[in-house]
Amino acid sequence: MNLAVKLIDLKLALSQLMLDPSNYRLDYTSQEVELDDSEVKDLQSDTQKRLEKERLAELRDSILQNGFLEVDRIVVRKLDVEINPPLYMIVEGNRRAAAFKGLIEEHNDGEIRLPKVILNMADSIGVICVEGSSDEISDYSAALMGIRHVSGPKKWAGFQSARLINELFEKGKKLTEIGALLAIGPKDAGRRMRGYKAFMQMRGDKEFGQASATNHYALFLEFLAPSQVGRDWLQWNNSTYKFEHRENLVRLYSGLTTNTGDLPPEIKNIDAAREFLAKLQIEHFKLQIEAGTRLHALLPEKIKVHTQADTSAAAKTGDNTEASTQTPAKTGDNTEASTQTPAKTGDNTEASTQTPAGDDGASGSKADFAPAMEQGKHIIVPELTKFLALLTTFKSPVLPEEQKILNQILLAVKRVLAAAGGE
Repeated sequence: MNLAVKLIDLKLALSQLMLDPSNYRLDYTSQEVELDDSEVKDLQSDTQKRLEKERLAELRDSILQNGFLEVDRIVVRKLDVEINPPLYMIVEGNRRAAAFKGLIEEHNDGEIRLPKVILNMADSIGVICVEGSSDEISDYSAALMGIRHVSGPKKWAGFQSARLINELFEKGKKLTEIGALLAIGPKDAGRRMRGYKAFMQMRGDKEFGQASATNHYALFLEFLAPSQVGRDWLQWNNSTYKFEHRENLVRLYSGLTTNTGDLPPEIKNIDAAREFLAKLQIEHFKLQIEAGTRLHALLPEKIKVHTQADTSAAAKTGDNTEASTQTPAKTGDNTEASTQTPAKTGDNTEASTQTPAGDDGASGSKADFAPAMEQGKHIIVPELTKFLALLTTFKSPVLPEEQKILNQILLAVKRVLAAAGGE
């Protein structure tokens, strides 16, 4: 922690304390802008409304029961604006101040009545004011937030700490410096920073940016894990801190978001992200994922996805299986191959594919048809596989009736493929 700053005890009115519009608890747009001190006052109403969403009920109840306690004092810095009395931006303690301000506002509007003792507290609040150069105050503020919210007892969500780490990195600090400042390891600092960069890449995307959400940050960490599976598939560039394989990146973004709102996101939690990555390591599943098939619709691994090359090779097998489909020659015993219109043998019996003799006209055994069935599989399986892959690339229909029909078709094709696979 930078000891060059001066820490001064002050007594200030609640009205002099300005909430930080860039508070790390608050969401923000993809265009991060560093606010000028002159803009802070005009943003107070909006900042108050946003902080009201940060579960202030317990803090409000505590103030009503115990008053505004100064055991954990608010930390501020003086704003560089010409106004009297002077204004101070809150560095640490925004939620507590917002809870108190909300109660005072409701009292002034006649919605509640506060005891005089609490109203008097709003006129004189003990704070710690940080004085020093801009860089010194920035370092002190980062260290303070790191001790309390990154590695300390009042931890932020991962995304908020990642935002702080990224801001320090953008200001030119090395990961080792950031780690020391926030009391975390440099590897952890680098991991969070890369996850934040990946998230911001999505937030800045023209097609998917509006659908990005802060919970995606934790999912991007999975795709940047040391296993390299996600990094390699998305072609992570560790110099630009961006994914460079556009087609696969679009596939990932599609999995993180919804198509029409009818279906939940395909990758909605860490478990789903890990399943996605595990499937990418199996070529059979990887090809289907890249074709747009969702995780729940992937063909089982036991069913091979046939290609045209497989079909051609099967048609040219050299193990004499062709004999069953060719016009056969007579054998030395005057018998013929199974698919020819057979002649009677010396024992007056006929080849297996002719309607056998007998009073009941019963057909031959399943084994007699095995060669033809095997040959047919090489034609049916690849065609149905391609058809199934095509079906699963369709976006969810608008009408529930259409969705039901599509699901029935998918199920039927899967059953046929399973049967064709000999299961």
